[in-house]
Amino acid sequence: MANTLLTPTIIAKEALMVLKNNHLRPGIALQSLRPSFQTIQGNRQVFVLSGTAVNRNPVSVREVRLEGHIFNAEGKEIDRQIISVGNAISAKMLRDLTAQEISILQRLNPQKRFEIHSDESAGFVMVFLKPSAEVKNFSCRVLSVEAGV
Repeated sequence: MANTLLTPTIIAKEALMVLKNNHLRPGIALQSLRPSFQTIQGNRQVFVLSGTAVNRNPVSVREVRLEGHIFNAEGKEIDRQIISVGNAISAKMLRDLTAQEISILQRLNPQKRFEIHSDESAGFVMVFLKPSAEVKNFSCRVLSVEAGV
C-alpha cells in the first residue's frame, strides 16, 4: 500500500475545496426534527433525532454532514454526534441493532452515488448512545456539504 505524501499543493487544493463549497452549507435546511427515545438490543434506551435535510441550493449536493448535541436542564452537553445524511441507518431498524452496530453504521458515509438534487430532500437519523432522563434540549446543524458531480 503506497503512502500519500501531503504536499503543500495537495493541502492547498483540499483547503480550497472546503472554502469553495462552504457557500452550499446555508442552502441546506433541516426540517421536521423529531426527538424520541427508543429501545435497542440489550434493552438499552437511546435518544434519537430524526428529520429531513432539504437542498435549497441551485446544484445537487452530497456528503452532507450534520452535527447534533443533547443537553441537560442546566444546558450542559451530554453527548455529541456527527453523521452523514444518506448513511445506512434508519429509525425502523434501530430496535434490532446493538449499540456497537449503531455506532459503526452511523460513522459510514453514504454510497458514492448518493446526492440530494436541488429542491429535493433526504431523511436522516442521528442516534445518541449516552442519553439519560436528563435530556432536556437538543441542537442540530449542518457541518459541511460537498457539491454533487
